[in-house]
Amino acid sequence: MSYGVIKESEPSAHVMALVSTALKQDSLAGLSEMLKCIAEAVDADGCILWELAPGSDLKSDPPTGHFFILAGWFRDKWNLALHNLPLDSIVGEAVINQKPVNVQDIRQNQRVFMNHPVLQSPPVKTFCSVPVRFRDKANGAVNVYRNAPKPFDEKEIAEVEEMASLIPALYQAIRHKVSFGLIQRINEILHKAELRAPTAPLLSKEVRKVFQDICDSISHTFQSVETSIFLEDSIEAPGRFKLIATTWQGSFRKKIYREGAEHGLTGWVLNHKKPVRIFDLAHFEKDKKIIRREYPDITWKDSLEFKSKVRSFLRLKSGGDLPPLSFMAAPILMGEKVLGVIRCCTARKGPYYFAERELGLLKLIAAQIGQYWNNWLTRREAQQENESWRNLVGSITLLNRFVHNELTREEPQELRIFDEALQATSQVINGAEIMDVRLFDDKTNELYFATTYGRAWQEGSEGEIQQRKARRFTVLGRPKSAGAYVFQTGRLHLVHDVRRDDYYSETFPKAKCIIVAPISVEKEKYGVLDIRGTGGQEFPKHAEAIAELLGQQLGLYHYLATTIRKLRKAETDLSTNVAALKELQERQTKAFQDLGHQVKSPIIQVHARIHTVLSEHSFDDKLRSNLQAIRGLCGKAKRVAMSTGLFAKIAHEEPIPLNPKRLDDKYLYKMLIEAAADNYLMVGPLRNITFQVDRKNSDTLWAVKFEADRDLLEQAINTILDNAGKYSYSGSKVIIYWGLTGKERFHISVINRGLPIRPGEVRKCVERGWRGGLAEVTTGEGSGIGLWIVDNIMKAHGGELVIVPTTDEGLTEVKLVFPSSRML
Repeated sequence: MSYGVIKESEPSAHVMALVSTALKQDSLAGLSEMLKCIAEAVDADGCILWELAPGSDLKSDPPTGHFFILAGWFRDKWNLALHNLPLDSIVGEAVINQKPVNVQDIRQNQRVFMNHPVLQSPPVKTFCSVPVRFRDKANGAVNVYRNAPKPFDEKEIAEVEEMASLIPALYQAIRHKVSFGLIQRINEILHKAELRAPTAPLLSKEVRKVFQDICDSISHTFQSVETSIFLEDSIEAPGRFKLIATTWQGSFRKKIYREGAEHGLTGWVLNHKKPVRIFDLAHFEKDKKIIRREYPDITWKDSLEFKSKVRSFLRLKSGGDLPPLSFMAAPILMGEKVLGVIRCCTARKGPYYFAERELGLLKLIAAQIGQYWNNWLTRREAQQENESWRNLVGSITLLNRFVHNELTREEPQELRIFDEALQATSQVINGAEIMDVRLFDDKTNELYFATTYGRAWQEGSEGEIQQRKARRFTVLGRPKSAGAYVFQTGRLHLVHDVRRDDYYSETFPKAKCIIVAPISVEKEKYGVLDIRGTGGQEFPKHAEAIAELLGQQLGLYHYLATTIRKLRKAETDLSTNVAALKELQERQTKAFQDLGHQVKSPIIQVHARIHTVLSEHSFDDKLRSNLQAIRGLCGKAKRVAMSTGLFAKIAHEEPIPLNPKRLDDKYLYKMLIEAAADNYLMVGPLRNITFQVDRKNSDTLWAVKFEADRDLLEQAINTILDNAGKYSYSGSKVIIYWGLTGKERFHISVINRGLPIRPGEVRKCVERGWRGGLAEVTTGEGSGIGLWIVDNIMKAHGGELVIVPTTDEGLTEVKLVFPSSRML
């Protein structure tokens, strides 16, 4: 019998109700509400939307495949499950012939599967099946069922046809709406997370809550029993993808997946960087060959005991059919880098099957998660790096005080200095657990452990501890240890995996990574600094620079301790010669003053690092101010480091090496602005001293050739600004400007209002060790060699340091005057 669709000029009330219901849905489970509309329109007790399973072939002879329940509704809210309905069923007849089939009495039709659970509970007496074609070209059918022996008439079947014909388009509309809504919700969750911490990354526990909200939103949209997110923390645990959020109510046997070492569905996604979609995990073994055509060598083990747990979660009867354990997973990527995986399994309500569109939506969500997670890791890494640099500056400041006090003792103990330095290392480098200093024995050409730090050094028996500490490492010939390699080359050596290093010589079996930094001063080699980690995570990127700086610090401390020991030994040897002893004591006192000035810290790289960060990244005012403060402190340390070498050369009347380059107004202005900002922060807000760069002669250098060594120029400018900051009156202004003198020499000048310099003191200002009486009373800082070094820098350039005595208005001017020439 053929049924014609009733055509009306206006949509029926039932059609309007169907459309209205569809537009109200916010999850894919809304499909069941649409089927309810169809059932109620024809007074049916239930309605099921069947879909032809993937892999079915209606064109083969005979046709192959089966149907599954995509969604359904019954008055008693019975939980529908997947049914392997064959093609020789009533539904198969309707789909193959593309015509409705009306079964007036199921007992009288041989194609009806009387024992099928759909027809048994409650018992169905009559039903009809109407074919539909989904927008993705898949075939299906809408069935309406009655428990009473009242067959559907032509008008009712025509109405079912009309409403069923709208299901594919309305279902697609729901999918679009739900997809857009889900993406919007995920965006809102992530955006709110960003707003909660605009200047710093959220705490780890708060990030977990963000991802839990995402899992809950996805689970609501797909009605999935399990939605889980696994992510790699590349800083704390590289190569391990940990469960960070899930909606699974049961226990989790496998919470960590290891990079490149996993099997199973999730492992396959991580290893191949590709998404996976499985129609029904319950039939995985049966469908394995078909599945592996698309996903080669994929495996699955029911580690979550899905088959039994899902039955309990959905309150299904024991022994009854399960809904399809549909599964999908997508990699979380940033470019080619795998950051994690997100997966969904088993829908509570129809549609029970995750289609290609749902997988596409999951991939979009994975991309959103990847962007947020990558940004969070980057911000946390930057935060940790900035904290490390701050800790380094603070630790070295304290360490220098300790060193100064130790070196002024009657019998300074160098090992106490090394112990303090190793403790500081553990506080500034994340993952630093086992450390030591190995010094060079020039008699045996070996490195030996001078001092150690970390629990691992004390593990084992007394004999094992002694044997470990007694190890020695030759530095002759081809390097047989990482320490020997570093000592020979003078270069830092970073090993992420000690098992793969050609030079590593094992002292601790549990060590996973190591940094070996040279301990030296200029060309003098003293030993190496060893920093080991056992946790498996790599050292932070900035750890190399910090380790290298600490090696330089230890080299300087060792040099100072050695120099002082020699001085004191000479003092003992000359104790019988009063004149020689007096001269030696004067030299020793001078050495202590000079070396005390130099011990402030050679951390040139810290200054360069912070300078780069400030130049290339945007920060809020507070964070930028903090970074500028660190740059200012490190800039001062950098100048002190340079003074160390300059002091030695000047004291021995050696020429200062220059690397002169032509400078323009733009470069000079930028240098002066940064110097002014750094010195302002160094002075501190309480004294309210401002630094102003005057640009009234900002176009001087376009017509004048001016060359200078940039590092030495920066050294000289900051030394003068540092003095101006120390000796200016509170609330005053320091002005910096440049231009040409009357003899057309180029000058950079600094004017301040502060402690006066009298005419008779001008020449003394540039003498080594001289400080004005008022300066000594006012501030304890300084040792009287700053202007002495600047004066020699200017002489090396063929220029001069000009100090103008304080005027009646209380202004003091200091000029750096350089030779220059007019451009032709």
